[in-house]
Amino acid sequence: MFVARFGCNPSTTDPLATVVRCKTAASAPTTETLGDTLTDDYRFVDATPADGMGHHGCDAVLAAFAKLFSTNPSALLSEIEGRLAWGDRVVLEWRPDWREDGDGHVHGVDLFTLRAGRVSDGSPYVKG
Repeated sequence: MFVARFGCNPSTTDPLATVVRCKTAASAPTTETLGDTLTDDYRFVDATPADGMGHHGCDAVLAAFAKLFSTNPSALLSEIEGRLAWGDRVVLEWRPDWREDGDGHVHGVDLFTLRAGRVSDGSPYVKG
């Protein structure tokens, strides 16, 4: 199990476990389980240059991820490189790879805020 691999408590009250579940769901080729990890008023600013585009509300975020999956079907989150949680805040360092071309990858950091056991705010920053 992905969460167990990182030594996280899979309970919904563990902010790090919640974010790892969210990131895993956001890296899947569908949005079926992603909505279960987000608040209804989730706020997400994507990593498009230069300042990102804001998506507000769970439905808008799910639509943005569905578009991402349809335009980048070969993207694969291959590794969470680091993680840090304090209170209701979590930072994940990650690296996605592209299946079609094993050398293609970027590095990124996501900043998350949680509320009531779900992710309420997310902002990714990408290097590469």
